[in-house]
Amino acid sequence: MKQILKSSVFVLSTLLASSGFAAEGSEEHGMSTIAGTSVELKTRDHAFAGSIGDWLAFGHFKHDGFVSNLTLLKGEHRIEAEFGEKDGGIGGSIVRTENGVVHETKIRFMKASKTAPQLVFDLNGQALEVTIVPDDFQNNHFINPTYTATIGAQTHSFTLKGEACYGYSSHLIMMIFGTLAHIQP
Repeated sequence: MKQILKSSVFVLSTLLASSGFAAEGSEEHGMSTIAGTSVELKTRDHAFAGSIGDWLAFGHFKHDGFVSNLTLLKGEHRIEAEFGEKDGGIGGSIVRTENGVVHETKIRFMKASKTAPQLVFDLNGQALEVTIVPDDFQNNHFINPTYTATIGAQTHSFTLKGEACYGYSSHLIMMIFGTLAHIQP
């Protein structure tokens, strides 16, 4: 298991270091949308705000440090999560306590497909295969990508109107699909 994790971290690190995985600098992106199954978000410059399910959501990805932060609000509940390099991999946890019961959703990057735009994550010990279908791929960015994955018995998808590199895509997946998995009944 440690060898698989080390190999996955090596692959991700190699992809991040290549110009095909991470955007250079802090490129400004205009106002746009991310919409899909239970997802209604406005986005600008690697940040989003809106709703995921019936939770108010704010997320922000920073290329420097390869870290994203997520805040979810609903009634008296406030959840803050960070996704980034931890314990030799890339991922994070969404945690809330409700009626004395702790609910935790762990999501971690595992690997990128070499043949198709697909990223695989570990979601609470289960493989989460996320297919990326863009309108085009230019300058190392997906153009208008749609991300699709099955969580439990339900297939979810969301579309970003705009551009996303593999790095930003992986953080969108952790924040958005992580939240959808966390709030499912």
